Amino acid sequence: MKITIFSPHGELSPAYATTYMMVHYLHSLCMDVTQLQCNGAFSVCDRDVEADGGRTIEHCLRCSAEQRSFTDFSGARVRKVTDFLAVDDLQQSRQWVLQRSAEELWKGEWFSIPIVELIEASFQNVSGDSRPRFESQRHAALIRRLALAAIRMTVAGGKYLNQQRPDWLWVSSGEDMLTKALLSSARVQTSAKTGMQIVRFQSVLEGQMVLAHRDGDHQPYRVQNIVDSLIDVRSDIETWPKEVLHEFDDFFGYLGISCSQLSLPVAR
Repeated sequence: MKITIFSPHGELSPAYATTYMMVHYLHSLCMDVTQLQCNGAFSVCDRDVEADGGRTIEHCLRCSAEQRSFTDFSGARVRKVTDFLAVDDLQQSRQWVLQRSAEELWKGEWFSIPIVELIEASFQNVSGDSRPRFESQRHAALIRRLALAAIRMTVAGGKYLNQQRPDWLWVSSGEDMLTKALLSSARVQTSAKTGMQIVRFQSVLEGQMVLAHRDGDHQPYRVQNIVDSLIDVRSDIETWPKEVLHEFDDFFGYLGISCSQLSLPVAR
């Protein structure tokens, strides 16, 4: 069974610690787990809010380092977003964006995917404004950057999913531009009956609870948010409380991820 996880905002990704504990648990049971890592491929993302408009290369490097720490802890393999963006992809997407005004981009579609659905929440998050003013140079520039990043993530995500064909795609948030772009590509894949199942994770109740939304389910599954950080979590699963492992087992059972070994760490 192949599982891909995407948490492009590092430690700002919701419930990242609990989800990567799950990934580590599955990896220990010989599941094929891959982390799709954002490695500074885009000129803008929702994490820019913490930079207060002063984003530098150090912000991307810190985020990439956080994502690598997730990999080190979980044991997942890594594939980088830039591995799936060719020079032609970069040139064609840039040309497509330059040929359109900010308003045309906002109202336009990329291969039947409405651009506004990908970037609206991120525009609001980064700009602090509820609606764009297309005559504003600041808004127009931000829309262009967001549209370009979303299109490129859609392209990279589609290529990754076509090549790797995971059985499961786990995405943190699903509300920001990058995760929405990957989800859009993934839903095109599932509509083509690839069999891939999609789960997105959200943190609620001030971080106390994780909601796992599986596409097609009417209600999300609730998982207790075990920890807020991986710093104090030991990689040896046998040291984890049995209650945590039972919580994870119940969640995997709900998803239908079956493995005869799932109960072995608890049994030991």
